[in-house]
Amino acid sequence: MKELFQAAGEALIGLLGMIPMWGVKVLVVLVFAGLVILALRLPRDYIFIGAPDKSRWRDVRIWIVVVAILEVLVYLFF
Repeated sequence: MKELFQAAGEALIGLLGMIPMWGVKVLVVLVFAGLVILALRLPRDYIFIGAPDKSRWRDVRIWIVVVAILEVLVYLFF
């Protein structure tokens, strides 16, 4: 069984190694964009479950967007 996983892992690494760097960057940005879209679709009632108040700084959707933008900027430019 170990040989099977090792062969599959080597094949996967070979396939991923064929993707150019610009393609990898596009895929990463698309994954972050997808996560942001999923977060923005969360209902407001679900976001504030257990929160003592409903102030804007407690809105997790805003923080998800901010963190995703920072991650993408770091990934693309540094």
